[in-house]
Amino acid sequence: MSSGSVRRVSREDIQLVQNLIERYLQLYMNPKEVVETLLVEAKIEPGFTELVWQKLEEENQEFFKAYYLRLLVKEQITEFNRLLKQHAELSQLQSAAVASLLNSNGSHIPPLSLVCMLWLRCLLMQTGLPVLQACVQLKAQVWV
Repeated sequence: MSSGSVRRVSREDIQLVQNLIERYLQLYMNPKEVVETLLVEAKIEPGFTELVWQKLEEENQEFFKAYYLRLLVKEQITEFNRLLKQHAELSQLQSAAVASLLNSNGSHIPPLSLVCMLWLRCLLMQTGLPVLQACVQLKAQVWV
């Protein structure tokens, strides 16, 4: 459909895009994902997909109201799972550090590098900074 030349859009073209959109709705894709997928996989112009999507929304307002709520719940579940994984990683790291300290029978103060690693790990998890950038910042703070 994106041949570069202008041509009339047939009812079959509209029906094809509608069917493809409905298929991706079953996968709980948001409009942007659907537009991008149809462009890549079926070479369908984004404007045409958006137009068909808009028409579907107008004709099925209640469905799309519920659909957007489901997308919101999906995003919240994804974020919850990401945070849960992050929490598990930090807990595991903390447990390993505590075990290391306990194995030293109290006569050993944890090396600065271990404390820095724990702090750096927490910093990275919270800020999303790349490791190299965070290390440079940490080095600058320690040596200044």
